[in-house]
Amino acid sequence: MKKSKHLQLLLLLLLLPPKAWAFTTPAVTPRRASSFEVSSVSKSSSSSSSSELWKVEKVDHISDWTTKNHKTYPNPLSLKDKIPSSWFVGLNDACPGLNSVVREVTMCLSRQYGVQKIKGIPAGYRGFLSPQKWIDLDETVVKNLHNQGGSILGSSRGGHDTDAIVESLVNEGINLLFVVGGDGTARGASKIAEEVKRRGLEISVACIPKTIDNDIVLIDRTFGFETAVQAACNAINVANTEAEGFPFGLGVVKVMGRNSGFIAMHSALGSCVADLCLVPEVDFYLDGPGGIVDHLYERLLANDKAVVVVAEGAGQKLMADMGAAGKEVKDASGNVLLDDIGPWLCKQLKQRLDERLEKASIHGDKLTLKYVDPSYMVRGIPPNTADNLYCLQLAHNAVHGAMAGLTNFIVGSVNTKECYVPINLVANKRNVIDTRGTDHQSLWEYVVFSTGQPSFQSNDDQRDDKDVIKAS
Repeated sequence: MKKSKHLQLLLLLLLLPPKAWAFTTPAVTPRRASSFEVSSVSKSSSSSSSSELWKVEKVDHISDWTTKNHKTYPNPLSLKDKIPSSWFVGLNDACPGLNSVVREVTMCLSRQYGVQKIKGIPAGYRGFLSPQKWIDLDETVVKNLHNQGGSILGSSRGGHDTDAIVESLVNEGINLLFVVGGDGTARGASKIAEEVKRRGLEISVACIPKTIDNDIVLIDRTFGFETAVQAACNAINVANTEAEGFPFGLGVVKVMGRNSGFIAMHSALGSCVADLCLVPEVDFYLDGPGGIVDHLYERLLANDKAVVVVAEGAGQKLMADMGAAGKEVKDASGNVLLDDIGPWLCKQLKQRLDERLEKASIHGDKLTLKYVDPSYMVRGIPPNTADNLYCLQLAHNAVHGAMAGLTNFIVGSVNTKECYVPINLVANKRNVIDTRGTDHQSLWEYVVFSTGQPSFQSNDDQRDDKDVIKAS
């Protein structure tokens, strides 16, 4: 392979049957651009045939379309004195709860690269249209942000105008753009990068993945997820305490998770007190043998209390089938607004369990139901130590990649390896729970065994959804 003065970071995609993807990258970072070593990937016996296919995905580099001798900096420590301080950096915070990333991007640019002019763009993508409102960021401004929840830059829905955003970047002299958010934000960042490429501009666009739902494909986890699970566990423990304080006490906790139930699954397992976990990936039913009403009735008789954890996206099909769904409404970003499963589920359980429990109780006790919805308490708290550390790693990797000239990429850990992944590999796809492991026991099966709940699985239950990638 011919050597290049620019870092050409490659992402190696190993396709393993059946439908299992394993990723690895060269065992280097942008600060060691002169050598490439491919780390090994362990393979199961079922995938050891000679027909294995290796596919190489190249991350875009701005030198691919610019004719100028664009200077990049693969080693921030040795080249710090040569870095111009006039570079501007746009930081777009499209989701709340990202203060640690804002801090670490600013700190890395300032301390390792000597960048003096860093701009924070408030109000998400719509903030690009008002450069007079951009915020000056430096070490003094961001030094304590990691201890604060929410976001210093705020957020918004919609407002993405690719042409106007690129014009704003050109007019303000921005060389690097760091975009932080989930799938919708990543799609927007990719559009910006493609327009930059079409115009032949020297602007790097890097995306740092954030969604507490943990639903970005290929990436092992997104920052904020562990904090959300910890907060959800606290809410579940409160619901359990409340349920224990009354005869036939039932605690119902609704947590976030529109299309993926990772928070519900992990918090239900982590709390060790859940009797039922409901997620978007698994349809359930109320009545009859194997229904959740019979299951909870048995738990209430045996333990005098029960705890239910439900993801916000669970039960949408059941609500529609029972005529409880409202008209389809979308927000400014195009997301369908969900019907509120929490109060509806509480009402259905109360109606069905009251009479049965009253007959079974020598004192005529009915169901005592306590409903806990910690959604925004889960999302608005400061990140825990593990997430703070992960934010630091992601932010610094994004800065190093952008400074090396890479663009249109997302940073993250893939199969425990730090990678730069082309955005088009993760955009318009979602990560969901693997509810039936083929050659391993999935976490969802642990949930079923832990709670003793019905599996709600049938032999003909198969997904045919091309934009879905399952994760254990």
